[in-house]
Amino acid sequence: MLQSFRDNLKGTVAKGVIALMIIPFAMFGVDSLFLSDGQGSDVAVVEGEAISENELAQAIYLQKQQLLSRFGDQAPAEFLTDERLRAPVLEELIRRRLNLRLGQQGGMAASSLELDQMILSAEQFHVEGQFNAQLYTQTLRALGFTPSTYKKLLGEELVLNQLARGFSGTGFTTGAELSRAALLQAQTRDFYYLTVAKDAIEDATSISDEALASYYEANQTQFMAPQQLAIEYIEVSPELLSANVTVSEEDVRAQYEQNLANFEAKPERQAAHILFEPKDDGSHVSAAEAVVARLDAGEDFAALAGEVSSDTVSAEQGGDLGYTAGDIFPAEFEAALAELEVGAVSAPVETEAGLHIIKLLALQDADAPSFEEEQLSIRQTLISAAAEEQFVEMLDSLGDLTYNADTLAEAADSLDLPVNKSALFSRQGGDGITANAKVLETAFSDEVLLEGNTSDLIELADNLVVVLRIIENKPSHVKALADVSEGIATQLKEESIRNTLQSQADSLQLALEQGADFESLAKENSLEWQVTLATTRSDFKVDRTLLNYAFDMAKPSAEAATIGGVFLNNGDYALVSLNKVHGGDLNTMTELQQKQISQGLSRSAGEMEYAVLEAHIKNTAEVEVY
Repeated sequence: MLQSFRDNLKGTVAKGVIALMIIPFAMFGVDSLFLSDGQGSDVAVVEGEAISENELAQAIYLQKQQLLSRFGDQAPAEFLTDERLRAPVLEELIRRRLNLRLGQQGGMAASSLELDQMILSAEQFHVEGQFNAQLYTQTLRALGFTPSTYKKLLGEELVLNQLARGFSGTGFTTGAELSRAALLQAQTRDFYYLTVAKDAIEDATSISDEALASYYEANQTQFMAPQQLAIEYIEVSPELLSANVTVSEEDVRAQYEQNLANFEAKPERQAAHILFEPKDDGSHVSAAEAVVARLDAGEDFAALAGEVSSDTVSAEQGGDLGYTAGDIFPAEFEAALAELEVGAVSAPVETEAGLHIIKLLALQDADAPSFEEEQLSIRQTLISAAAEEQFVEMLDSLGDLTYNADTLAEAADSLDLPVNKSALFSRQGGDGITANAKVLETAFSDEVLLEGNTSDLIELADNLVVVLRIIENKPSHVKALADVSEGIATQLKEESIRNTLQSQADSLQLALEQGADFESLAKENSLEWQVTLATTRSDFKVDRTLLNYAFDMAKPSAEAATIGGVFLNNGDYALVSLNKVHGGDLNTMTELQQKQISQGLSRSAGEMEYAVLEAHIKNTAEVEVY
């Protein structure tokens, strides 16, 4: 069964897991995220395995980045504090550690070969449809991964995925449960409904000036304009400073020559293999020897790979694994590959994945790039470096010049920086920089707002700093009647229409409850009416609000229908008479419908069992939190 779970973790699912792994950890190095480095104190011990302070700190940082990625500048600053995140993040680390332990104890694992196949087939590591080793290593390096830590974390994710799927995929539904579900899900209902339209009432409804004024005077708190501020601020970042940085042709040329002197050519080898997974009886050894003999006899390597290789992903490409600079594949594999001439084939090489017969398809030397190819990149690097240096120097000067300053103009002139001004904004934020949670928190702080001081330097992001002071403070006040009268009129008119509709509908409902005929009542009042029979929960021809209401109504008795009503999304009112309820019959449902209900119930049962197991493990595990 566990093998079937592993088999399911291929193709689209596998690519999705890899993508999800990359996104959460893209903000920082992850070598020690789930691996205690032995430094610092421990914050918890889970079944004898420690969670370090460093691991928790990195996980908190990750959670902050996920919140910022989701909510951006709208994330309240108080939600992003270490103190607020510490407890829930530690709880999640403990849960993950327990679940991972459970999966591993249950024999769930991801083989090195399986992980290699997932990585090789991941499109984000492909160039022109082929796995590119250079892109792979560059991507991991940019994300703070090494190949080994990336594979380890990917393997852990697969184990956790297997554990969850093991429950959701093995839940089951009894025949009685399926029949009861069909009784409700396939239920149909017969009901009449008539519509009391708002249009005629709307045309006859008006709101007097006296009513507007009276509502305004009685509800002053509804019309309070919030306190608003306007600020002036200086913004500093390397990106802004780089616009004024110039780099000479001589500097670019000198840097190129230095790069050229330090350049190390690392050849890349395009490898192909035929893999034989280990067999308990050792038959994989004889199978590999037989293929070696066939290759010696002149058979085509690619054809044999497609015929016999256990690596089904590369087999479709004739065994082609793409290029490696010597750090992609297991050490034994890389060593054997490095000994081959182009076109040559190795003897069987043993790794954890099994026996490989390796062929070197191509050797690509890494030639030093020309000056023409590199000059734009070098120029931008030099500009960025100079801007970074200016940025660091400028921060000290900016802090000194703006400390206790009555205006930002003098500091801006000294540093040749512009002073920006914002529009008025409230505590809920405004546009641009005033939408940033840190800016809002600082602007409305006692030190800046009440004491009138210039703020300290505010770090909004890596290499982005601002300093601000308030230039206008507009207190909270009641908005003028002229500014809110239109909104009041709309609100009062809608309330009046709704009350009139409800009153008319109540009279009609009373008549129905006293025995009036539905059709006759509708005609007497010139109202549109409809009857819908054997209506299902998914009937698209009936208004969704009306349909949901009809299926929420109590089952009618044999003597009388159930009467009720509901406002529709367009403002009309629907009066409903539910006459009959027909229970669903499993035998009348199609095989596909039965299968869908069964799968849904089984999945829910499995997920519930998994949740119960998680709770049991947590309650019985030896967990100590410091």
